[in-house]
Amino acid sequence: MNNKYESVRKFLLYPDNIDDLWESNDLIWIDWREEDESVINYFNSEIGNLIEVDFINNNKKYGDDIKLKYRAKEIVVPYMDNMDRDTTIKYFNEIIKEDFEIRWFVESLGDDTLAFCILPNNLWSSLENEFSKEVVDYYFMTISLESVMFDLDVDSVFDLISLRKAKNKVPFVELLKKLK
Repeated sequence: MNNKYESVRKFLLYPDNIDDLWESNDLIWIDWREEDESVINYFNSEIGNLIEVDFINNNKKYGDDIKLKYRAKEIVVPYMDNMDRDTTIKYFNEIIKEDFEIRWFVESLGDDTLAFCILPNNLWSSLENEFSKEVVDYYFMTISLESVMFDLDVDSVFDLISLRKAKNKVPFVELLKKLK
């Protein structure tokens, strides 16, 4: 994780050198069509496979529900009619939030493959202390249960890209609020 932290830190020092981060193995790339089980495996491997994953037969057309267990916490990912990346990512983040945090690398907005970064909470705090919370949030959006990533409609994506270009260093979550 220290290499990933150093890579993110270097990017925040020199954001014009974005290609270094793009080309590193420090971002987790998820395609909108990715299998939810694969999404969980990507994140789980990044934190040392600390999450127990079980599948619960639910007789729904999308397949088995996914149960995540971390320490004393268990969550059955609450899919509605279909499995979707947003729900999977949000609930994986929810179960690990005491120790780790997944953040969306917002520079990947506008593509059907989005980039994410997972770090221990203390490393995100170190970055916020060094660069400010606003700067870190501008590039790496915190994810809550209300977050929308893959489920953003096309018009919202283009509006957000325009707002992002017009507003210098306004955290992405603040721009999302303007669309509502």
